[in-house]
Amino acid sequence: MEEDAQTTIYDNFKFLTKEDLEKLNLTSLIGTNLLRASMHGFFIDYKLYKKVNMVTYMLFLCYMWNIVLGKLIVKCISD
Repeated sequence: MEEDAQTTIYDNFKFLTKEDLEKLNLTSLIGTNLLRASMHGFFIDYKLYKKVNMVTYMLFLCYMWNIVLGKLIVKCISD
């Protein structure tokens, strides 16, 4: 028997739990049309997820850069 390759409605979506939404600071989207509720979490458009994930990563890098830069400045001033 051959199985047809079928696409489902959720191929372009990423499943996220409530904890995942909290980590990405997306809890304000609950109840909007940007999230689709499921039994144990939510589906979000994959393109939107990738954008949010990239921005979150860039903010993390900037945060870490500021910490390292601050320590270098303190070290240069104290020498």
